[in-house]
Amino acid sequence: MDEQQNYTNPLRADSDGDGVNDAEDQFPIDASKVLTLKDAHRLLLQTTFGPTKSDQDEVQRIGVERWLDQQFNAPSAYDDPDDNHQTHLQRTIEIAQAAEPSINWYETAVFNSPIADFSVDEYQMAAWWENAIGLHPQNTEHGTDQLRQRMAYALSQILVVSAFEPPLFRRGEALAHYYDILARHAFGNYRDLLGEIARNPAMGVYLSHQGNRKTDLSKGVTPDENFARELMQLFTLGLYELNLDGSANRDGNPNTYPDAGEALIPTYTETDITELSKVMTGWDLVGNERFGINYPSQGDYTQAMEFTASEHEDEVAIGGDGSVSLLGQSFALDAGDDGSGMDAALDVLFNHPNVAPHISKHLIMRFVTSNPSGDYIARVAAVFANNGSNVRGDLKAVLRAVLTDEEARNSDLIGPDSGKIKEPLIAVSQLLRVLGAVPMNGWLSQDDVTRMSGVYWYKAPQEDLGQAALRSPSVFNFYSPDYTPSNSYFTQNGLVSPEMKLLTDQNLLEFSNLVFLATYSFEKYRIEAVESQTLQQYAADKSHGYKFIMQTSLEELIALMTSAAGGDLDNLEPSWEPSRPYKTAAVNVAIDYFDERLLGGEMPAEVRAAMFEYLMDSADTNHGSAIREAQMMAKDTVRMIATSSIYMVQK
Repeated sequence: MDEQQNYTNPLRADSDGDGVNDAEDQFPIDASKVLTLKDAHRLLLQTTFGPTKSDQDEVQRIGVERWLDQQFNAPSAYDDPDDNHQTHLQRTIEIAQAAEPSINWYETAVFNSPIADFSVDEYQMAAWWENAIGLHPQNTEHGTDQLRQRMAYALSQILVVSAFEPPLFRRGEALAHYYDILARHAFGNYRDLLGEIARNPAMGVYLSHQGNRKTDLSKGVTPDENFARELMQLFTLGLYELNLDGSANRDGNPNTYPDAGEALIPTYTETDITELSKVMTGWDLVGNERFGINYPSQGDYTQAMEFTASEHEDEVAIGGDGSVSLLGQSFALDAGDDGSGMDAALDVLFNHPNVAPHISKHLIMRFVTSNPSGDYIARVAAVFANNGSNVRGDLKAVLRAVLTDEEARNSDLIGPDSGKIKEPLIAVSQLLRVLGAVPMNGWLSQDDVTRMSGVYWYKAPQEDLGQAALRSPSVFNFYSPDYTPSNSYFTQNGLVSPEMKLLTDQNLLEFSNLVFLATYSFEKYRIEAVESQTLQQYAADKSHGYKFIMQTSLEELIALMTSAAGGDLDNLEPSWEPSRPYKTAAVNVAIDYFDERLLGGEMPAEVRAAMFEYLMDSADTNHGSAIREAQMMAKDTVRMIATSSIYMVQK
């Protein structure tokens, strides 16, 4: 019986006993299969920082819904503060203390406050990589919650803060604490998330409502409007009134679309910005010696800002009535339990009809496709508005809707305009996960004394890739969601491709160089078998100044190639031999290995033929040394795939 025909025993709801109903099971009479490799790989591109072989096998076995259930219910660092599953902040602090043990990090009660060490920014990046790659040999829980980490990363591109803003680049713990908020609320409620980021120190400093003061006409002081503007434009409403499907709402009813006409209706006015800015006053860092100072060595960046009522706008100086008028609704400036009016303002914004399509479209674009249909946006936005239990803003329900929609799952709907370009950071993390990247131990830390162990080191990806988590050049993220490449196909078809803004000649060159570092310079088999060094010897002359230090491995592939060569790499025939069955077998194994792991088994036939010809006859893969030849064959295979357009496109 052909499983592809989806044969089903009508007397049983689960014919193969694999726990998946026949109606949801692509292979209902084979308990070993639920999804094809292609479909499993596609799901994992969307839900993780890169598919691994074990995850692909698991998704093929259990299917989409059960995989998502596993990820939604996976243990996280936010379940128990005392367990071994550390938060980004906990791990960042641990790395800092290990790297520079002579520093009194708690000279005051606040970590890094008197020191304001630049390197904590790099230690936070190391903790981020640990959770993205998820293969740490000791901290085995870190990164097992791949979907949570991907969602946190997606949210970081909507609710943007950046190390580029002083003094955040000297207070890396602020970034770690902020990222923890995103990860903790990844499957929670968007309103709760808004409440925390509005009071967060990193956001307060980044968008300048930390230390924001009430009106003082004698000093020419009025409330700073920066956070108020971006809170509406970027974090909740967008610039223009929207229908549920993300199109322009021109008839005043967001539930009817499309609307005729060309006019765009602004979502808010300058008056709304001014009114909202009054709410964003009176907030400051805990531990500041004086309200509003912004020194690198002042304040606590690891807890919510505190509210100072005496600095909060009361409209006394301008003879006002102490109330705010926002989007046609009024509330007292001192509303709420804390008297700040913050929650009243956030409630008004959160309940605006624009929020559902605005945030839903952003999430679809980060996970699935750059050009979602209006119907796709509307289906997801409807879930944002009501998760089925009359709850608005349920991010778990929204994310499930994004990932299970027919435009995300139905292979028959995949067309030339489907999918998206991989973000450079995602392309790198996918490669590192496939290469089994783990920390390389024994390199010299910042203090030039301590030898580091157990730390992933790629300290400034933004310098190579134009991108790194929480390191956007502006509050508008690394790229505009409306970015259209200068190409007639995109302009004529009304398509966008935001990630392509980062694919500059320089960034692509640096990406290629990074692939070389990962597949050759820091690859375990080359170091030990080819160069006859121990890993400790190799790491000894590496230091904190290196941009990239991670240990990768091609050993599994080379073992498979050895087996294909009759159990001995010396059997690989030289290029002048008329018949080369052993090398043919080894080359095919190498191509199959990375085709499955990097492309989901979808390598085009013409690409495979070209790769095969190169690997058989290239001087780089015909050495006098069999072990060097095997390493070069493996390295060249992955490099050719990882630097190709077929790898960089996520369908």
